[in-house]
Amino acid sequence: CHLGIARDLSAVLNEHLEKPYGKDEPTFAPLPSSTIDVTIEAPEKCHRYVGVMIRNVKVGPSPDWLKKRLTTIGLRSINSIVDATNFVMHELGQPLHAFDYEKIEGKRIIVRDFPTQTTFTTLDGQERSIPAGSLYICDGAKPVALAGIMGGMNSEISDATTTVLLESAYFAPTGIRKTSKSIALQSDSSYRFERGIDPNITAHAAQRCADLILKLSEGAEIVGGVDLHPIKTEPITIALRLSFVNRTLGTTLRFNQIVSILKGLEFDVRKEADEILMVTVPTFRPDISREIDLVEEVARIFNYNEIPNPGKIQFSRPYPLPYRETALKTIREAAVRLGFRETYGNSLLPEAQAELFASADSLIHALNPISRDTTTMRPVLAPGFLRAAAFNFNRGAKSLRFFEIGNIFHKSENGTYVPGVHEDTHLLLGMGGISSDAHWMQPEKKFQLIELKGVMANLFTMLGVSDQISTDIQPDSITYRIGKDDLGSLRLPNPAISKMFDLNQPVAYAEVSLGVLLPAMERAFRITYQPIPKYPSIEYDIAVVVGQATASGDVENTIRKQAGKTLRSVTVFDVYEGKNLPQGTKSLGYRLVFRDDNRTLTIGDVDAIIRRVVTALDTSFGAKLRS
Repeated sequence: CHLGIARDLSAVLNEHLEKPYGKDEPTFAPLPSSTIDVTIEAPEKCHRYVGVMIRNVKVGPSPDWLKKRLTTIGLRSINSIVDATNFVMHELGQPLHAFDYEKIEGKRIIVRDFPTQTTFTTLDGQERSIPAGSLYICDGAKPVALAGIMGGMNSEISDATTTVLLESAYFAPTGIRKTSKSIALQSDSSYRFERGIDPNITAHAAQRCADLILKLSEGAEIVGGVDLHPIKTEPITIALRLSFVNRTLGTTLRFNQIVSILKGLEFDVRKEADEILMVTVPTFRPDISREIDLVEEVARIFNYNEIPNPGKIQFSRPYPLPYRETALKTIREAAVRLGFRETYGNSLLPEAQAELFASADSLIHALNPISRDTTTMRPVLAPGFLRAAAFNFNRGAKSLRFFEIGNIFHKSENGTYVPGVHEDTHLLLGMGGISSDAHWMQPEKKFQLIELKGVMANLFTMLGVSDQISTDIQPDSITYRIGKDDLGSLRLPNPAISKMFDLNQPVAYAEVSLGVLLPAMERAFRITYQPIPKYPSIEYDIAVVVGQATASGDVENTIRKQAGKTLRSVTVFDVYEGKNLPQGTKSLGYRLVFRDDNRTLTIGDVDAIIRRVVTALDTSFGAKLRS
């Protein structure tokens, strides 16, 4: 309000503040109950209600000076009575409302709420559905105003009005804010009530507005008024330490400077001790409740620009991030280095999509979904990737590499945070489209599953967990494990999924559980010391003939299991199919490196191991030693 601005200016300039009303609380001649009977039935929502009756009013256009003042602050002139209430509201910060007294049925004013939703036509001519619990101003038969927000069409001032009931009240901010937001209606009055006004200026504002109406309407007179104040607001007192002010602001202010600033803002200040001031906060400043709030008042009036720059700034050492945060950062950086871009998918899916990835009885449904597309918590991250892939392909993208880190949800007897709900964090990497454009030397190359398999192998190596991971390879999927725990899988979407997401390009995705991966990373990144080997290693190559459907990874796992601890590495160096091999077979060549840290291995030691390996391969795969 203008008075608030004037108060700040008076404190800055150290000038006297001239208020448009006197120091003493105005009193009104009591109105007989037969004239108007005012009752507050919801005192917790209406702390104070002042009503002033003015008769012999002549409603008409406002004088030019009033029109001009309202126009300069962006208001439209309505008539002399309404303009007077708007003028005082902006001058003092107290919203007011004028009723046509003759339209008040039963000559009663009741401040109350309703337990159910009601309809009400506001001054703008709109019929609105008002939620239960909203506060109304009612007469003896009906609501006549939505308290603190807008009056009703059934009691508005018109050119025929001769007697006015002027309302000046204090309504609790929370109730006004709730009602205003729920019906999407904000007025100048609700804007102020929502933020808290001064309950101790209510009568002053009523008197000020009544006096203005008398000046605008020759022959009008004040009949009397009522002032109901069931809940009184008392000013609070806060202790303010001089040392705290200067330490916070970096200043060397003295007591008399702080006292001058606070008194200029109409705070009551008394010295409690050598270093402490007791500051009583006036009720027109509901925003001030703590010592630091007073420090801010001192700083803004003192002038931020006058606060000296410190010669040095001390920085505290930040606490180290927990392992989970640093590990997630490492994973993100590794995915970016591999050429992937991070995406964020919605945690809520359509039920039909979720059922493609998990059983219906394991899904968790939202109790109040906002739409049919957000009914079910995602059981995996894959739908987000597939949706993003289809979106990009449909807009001309030829290839894509996306990754996402997010939480998934499904029903479980062992809830993670909420009973009955298991929650885990997953990492997804997805690729699709073409691997390389058409070229004069080669045609366009479509994406293949093996490319993502290689990416995952690189990722596990970058994260230091490749030696902990075992795989189960199928034609269109790969399952990853760490020890006995399922880490995740790499797969192609089946035709039903591709159709659901409108995918017209080849894609694949790998999704792994960070609940399994992070502990493995923590084990891998522990700093350990191992001396340089003292004894030499032995390389041994073998080639075995197996069926064409036999996966090299399965053969490798068997070799590792049978060879024992002296086996240091296994790599495939040759794959051959064709001449000199039985039909339906292939030859796989492996290079095995052996080393013992305690002695030098002999060829006899290695031969015994190789015989054991070959026997196991023959038993498991029917493999025959080729060389």
